[in-house]
Amino acid sequence: QGALAIEARRGELDELLAPLEDAATRAAILAERGFMLGAQGSCTTPLAAHARVAAGEIGIEAVILSPDGTRVV
Repeated sequence: QGALAIEARRGELDELLAPLEDAATRAAILAERGFMLGAQGSCTTPLAAHARVAAGEIGIEAVILSPDGTRVV
């Protein structure tokens, strides 16, 4: 949970917020969210994903556990 999200209406603060945008962080977050959506995860699903961008490629490590957390699915 190391990404910061700022929401604003389009056009109002674009110029001011542009320097805060990091393409690699955005790509990693989208990969992690894609994993969660593909796994049909929710706030109560025991799963984890960590994506990294290096040399223009995205790598992701992910795991899904049984509902009680005792078995890796």
